[in-house]
Amino acid sequence: MLMRIVKFVGITILVVPVVSLSVYWFVCFQPYVHELRKLSLNGTETIKHDHDRIYRTAVAADGEKGIRIWSIRSAYYNLSFKDYGKSKLNWHLDNLLWYFGSYLYFNEQQVFGIWIECAFNECTNDIENASRRYFGLELSKLSDDQLAELVGSVKAPKIFIPGSERAKERAKIILFKSDST
Repeated sequence: MLMRIVKFVGITILVVPVVSLSVYWFVCFQPYVHELRKLSLNGTETIKHDHDRIYRTAVAADGEKGIRIWSIRSAYYNLSFKDYGKSKLNWHLDNLLWYFGSYLYFNEQQVFGIWIECAFNECTNDIENASRRYFGLELSKLSDDQLAELVGSVKAPKIFIPGSERAKERAKIILFKSDST
């Protein structure tokens, strides 16, 4: 009898978390995969003529993991969190879920497409619009310095405002990293 109870408790300890995570997955992440794919395609289309230069600069600024974290976090906030205003614990758990889920559904280039769409303003103002706003130029016409300033402003847009001295200093570091890779 004791063996049956131990076996039941052991199975329960294993099954309940797996079922809970599966339900959480299908409720909190799965419904947004289609929208994330659309963002990825739009972002990829936006930069198709200048993809390599922009990608190299973004990787020099934040690294591939940084691009994934930033793009998935921005997409989560704009697609789900801001409408439902959950707790901080929920924010962190969902970010973690979305981050790991992104590895199952999206490769680096697709995540970069999401980054292009969501990096600057709530997944509605892509890098092309930011380029026009800050420099008055199309993205493909930006110099390497201007592109580095723009990409460098993603993590802290109030500190590294394109055109400011801080942004220019950060751009130099990004260009140095970009040239050395």
